[in-house]
Amino acid sequence: MLLTVLTAASYLISALLLYSGTVGVLWPLHTARTLFAVPNATPDTATFYPGLAGRNVTCGLAILTLLLQGQKQAAGVVVVCLLCNGASDCLVLVRREGGERLEVHVFNMFLVGAVGTGLVFLA
Repeated sequence: MLLTVLTAASYLISALLLYSGTVGVLWPLHTARTLFAVPNATPDTATFYPGLAGRNVTCGLAILTLLLQGQKQAAGVVVVCLLCNGASDCLVLVRREGGERLEVHVFNMFLVGAVGTGLVFLA
């Protein structure tokens, strides 16, 4: 039962990464201001966002591919690796004046870590 929940959560994480990555590439300024939580982002400062968005698409595709192949443990390893992405995102918010919702990013890191670790040890 728990493995089913963790697998479903991993599919959701993959979908969210693919969504945030796609909109980040298409509309970097809007995405930096809303999803990434830097409301005072300017067109100049938002130029970094497609790089973050591409990283999200890459991780989302990796997780989805591994899950579809039945490699849940490997998918869990990729999900755990997302903690590095979350930590770098938190650093951007801490260092960037006007960065908001740090607690949301930290909470997401906790969830991602729990889901990934669960898959690694239960799959």
